[in-house]
Amino acid sequence: AQAIFTLEAFVKIVAQGRHPERYFTDDENGSWNCLDFFIVIVGFMELTPASFIFENFPVVLLRLLRLLRVFRLAEALPRLRSIVEALVSGFSSVGWICILIFVFNYIVACMFMLIFRANDPFHFGSVGRAMFSVLRIETLDSWDQILYIAMYGCDKYPGGYPFLLHHNSIHCESKHSTGSGYLGLMFLFILAL
Repeated sequence: AQAIFTLEAFVKIVAQGRHPERYFTDDENGSWNCLDFFIVIVGFMELTPASFIFENFPVVLLRLLRLLRVFRLAEALPRLRSIVEALVSGFSSVGWICILIFVFNYIVACMFMLIFRANDPFHFGSVGRAMFSVLRIETLDSWDQILYIAMYGCDKYPGGYPFLLHHNSIHCESKHSTGSGYLGLMFLFILAL
């Protein structure tokens, strides 16, 4: 593969005639040519004694970047161009959606801390644990344990606490854990939906 990429770059540079710099500065293909040339240079560096640089980062991943050239087809096909433009414009709002989800999870975690802290000090004793527990409920990852503790209290359902070692487990820290009953079921079920 290295020989083919090298030959391709060499032929394109020679095809520029007396102005080989056009290979890099061409308005239409210049940036793609720079990427190709960079991949060729890095491929040769992998064959030198400096190959220790690439032990943790294989050059094959850089060669996969050449597949991005498929997006150049969007220029020739108008329908594909509109789809690609819609995808790119949609990616700009992903960051705002992540911020919105984070703020929602923070508000829910604070609310759950106020409601369930006495029943379940392990899962809702701090903001960090509450945020993690909210994420656990949203992804449905063993959320039933948090649900049972919220409903019955940690002293009546101790099985929801993790075992750190075989003999040392985390126990219910609350002496008066009453549980929230169906209120806990309602809150956690709504969040899970």
